[in-house]
Amino acid sequence: MTEKIDIRVRGMQCSNCEKRVKEALTKIKGIKKVEVSIKNENVIIELDRKDIKSINNIIQVINGLGYTASFE
Repeated sequence: MTEKIDIRVRGMQCSNCEKRVKEALTKIKGIKKVEVSIKNENVIIELDRKDIKSINNIIQVINGLGYTASFE
């Protein structure tokens, strides 16, 4: 089952930040599409829920890059 989620990401400042986040998330099995926006301070992810059991894993990847991610 495909689902879209919106994750708030703080700390991105340039297009390289967007690129880093997108590249890291695209490597995760089950993530189909990633849209990153500095302007909106968010990442919209299309994912397959059967492959992604916990959104916390995605949050940890983003935080590991040095940004602050939260899912509400």
